Amino acid sequence: MRHSPRMLLLLAITLVGALALSLGTPVGAAAPRFIIASGTLLPKLILLDDWQENLLLMGATVEDDALVDVSNADLATRPSIDLALFWDAAIWEPLVQRHGLSSLQPQDANQHARFYPATGPAAPLFVGMAEGIFGPRRLGERGLAVLARRGVPTRIAPVSTPVGTILPTTGSRAISPKWEGIRPLIVMMIGMALIVAGLARFHCVRFADTHSLEEVER
Repeated sequence: MRHSPRMLLLLAITLVGALALSLGTPVGAAAPRFIIASGTLLPKLILLDDWQENLLLMGATVEDDALVDVSNADLATRPSIDLALFWDAAIWEPLVQRHGLSSLQPQDANQHARFYPATGPAAPLFVGMAEGIFGPRRLGERGLAVLARRGVPTRIAPVSTPVGTILPTTGSRAISPKWEGIRPLIVMMIGMALIVAGLARFHCVRFADTHSLEEVER
């Protein structure tokens, strides 16, 4: 059976939509390309340059959907580690290739979060943006394993005096994600629209061609 050029074109549009949908899967945008851990708890900067590990780390921040009920006053008594998040490999990969990993500096990161190691009965916390919501979350075991492998302490002795710098954590607030965060969603929406439009048009054209063929046969 021969297909008309219009049908072939619509099939091509549908395939393009499917490709766009697959490319738009948010997994690729779910983790920064690089993460730099720094702070008084560390003898030196620690670079997390394995994207797969970074993906595990960021995934571990949303294993528990509920935000932790903790105040700034509570966090003020806990030492923390700054996490500089370098999103979008298209920006940072060329820089690293030209100038090396030492060209990455925490102050240049797209985004910052803080990690609070476990202390006493207090659970380890990630305070930053996760799935569009800013706030404190428990860090899951897979994320803790990534940090431990890289030399980031995940449990420390309790302290009784205010230390370090904290981020606002009272309540939760939605923050509009940057372009690198919403780009996969836009691509997915375009892909889905192309697929739906292509399939709908394909069936219409096929019905019209079949109807025309029946008229000719008559």
